[in-house]
Amino acid sequence: MLSYIDRNVTDNKETRQRAFNVKLFNNELPTLEKLKDRFPKIYENNSCIRCNLEKKDQVHVLTCPKNLIDIHSCRNKLINLLVNKTTTVACEDTCKNMCKTLEALKELHIP
Repeated sequence: MLSYIDRNVTDNKETRQRAFNVKLFNNELPTLEKLKDRFPKIYENNSCIRCNLEKKDQVHVLTCPKNLIDIHSCRNKLINLLVNKTTTVACEDTCKNMCKTLEALKELHIP
């Protein structure tokens, strides 16, 4: 975990990140495997609800193929969001080719 010795306070985001790291390190994340062990009458099944292929343990939460992010889809959603938010504020005549301009930006290029 990172240490913030130079500051006397941490914000809420850093506190949540540290708590997640500690739970991850100690194998304490509330996965279906853990919840089934703790509450067997409530949780009858511990298989992953997204893929139904494996039990949902701590490793599977981070490696499930159904959890993988399609970076190209995220990029296209970002571009559409930028165009939609900008065109509602600016004149539509000046923003007609904005989508093509954003797609051509080298900073948004995904190899």
